[in-house]
Amino acid sequence: MAESLFLAAARAMDDFAIKQRIRAAVAFHAQTLLSGNGNETNYAIAALLNPQALDATMMALVLVDESIASMITVSDDGQTLDTSTVPDANILSRVQAAWPLVASKYPSNPLG
Repeated sequence: MAESLFLAAARAMDDFAIKQRIRAAVAFHAQTLLSGNGNETNYAIAALLNPQALDATMMALVLVDESIASMITVSDDGQTLDTSTVPDANILSRVQAAWPLVASKYPSNPLG
């Protein structure tokens, strides 16, 4: 199929496997931020309190990054995709880069 970064990112937003990997990267990064305070720690706490809830902004920022979207293979009919070619390290790197922006949505500690 002709390469379409938009199609790859859009299809990946509905892909269970890549969302699970992004959730795991969020959890891995979150546990490194628990000893601080402020928005980044607040988001870390929120992410770890409900690890199955993936922030839509985080998912979008990871998947629309050209370095991620370009590694996703979409079938000729556009119906299937392969996200296994995206290394975990790349996902974690994008999560870390997006963290401050996503964390800005969490001004208060979810624990009170």
